[in-house]
Amino acid sequence: EVVSTQSTGGPLVPGTQIRLTSQSAGKNLRISKNGAVDGRGGTGEWATFTVHNRGPHIALSLRSHGNMFLAIHSGSLTKGDGGQFCSMIVKRHPDGAISLESAVQPGHHVGVLLTGIPNLPQHRYRGTRTFFCALRKVRQQA
Repeated sequence: EVVSTQSTGGPLVPGTQIRLTSQSAGKNLRISKNGAVDGRGGTGEWATFTVHNRGPHIALSLRSHGNMFLAIHSGSLTKGDGGQFCSMIVKRHPDGAISLESAVQPGHHVGVLLTGIPNLPQHRYRGTRTFFCALRKVRQQA
């Protein structure tokens, strides 16, 4: 099921702050200072994202570094600047998990292996949980 950003009150409403927890690694997705993306994050500034509307899709930037976006480009999970390679299709699965697929490179997904190392976006191993993650809405601080 493709999830629309038009729903109200959900974790994908533009401006909402979220974390993406890998079901395979059990850690949060993060973008490190050098721009590398992996699934070894905690709950800090490098693993907390802000949702942006891209029409029927979303883009995710770091809360604390708004110019650093999650991207799939040239067969890699990487940091982007908010352009086309940062647009993601959100898909919800029967178990409640979600997966993020590139809006410009169909079949390329955000995912990490058990070790937290990024899985190649074009490798979608059916029957594994490498591409599925739980959305965690971050409580807004007063």
